[in-house]
Amino acid sequence: MANIQTPKAAHDKQIFQIIESDNCGPRSCDSSILFRLQTGHNGLNFQLHRIGLHPYGLCNECRSPEMVKHFLLQCPKYTNERGKLQHATDKLHIDFNLQSLLRSHAAAAHVLAYVHDTKKHSVKAWRYKTLLLYSAKNHHSDNNNNFVAGM
Repeated sequence: MANIQTPKAAHDKQIFQIIESDNCGPRSCDSSILFRLQTGHNGLNFQLHRIGLHPYGLCNECRSPEMVKHFLLQCPKYTNERGKLQHATDKLHIDFNLQSLLRSHAAAAHVLAYVHDTKKHSVKAWRYKTLLLYSAKNHHSDNNNNFVAGM
């Protein structure tokens, strides 16, 4: 029996190849994570909703608007990881608020550890989520199922 590949499967395979070819080193990936948290262009549901890629923009866990402040400081799903972050920032005498966490060079490594500990976000996960949602949204309007270059 022949292996028949649908246009949707071929399209998804192309997306996975793009993601796998994303060869950023640890420093650039970490810088990108911090930059995305600071600017709000990060793949959290609230931002995805703003660009039409998420229906409500709410956290899947607690149904609050999923913004950076919610992710770092409020979501009950990450209470344990947040406790480690707060302990680390307390030792450094850094206020535990959004502005201090995102602007303090001393807090950066601990914020990155929190992001990695939550397993919620990595550069590839954000990029993958956005590409996959973009693909699904535009699948019906793109009869040739071509990936839009530069996304």
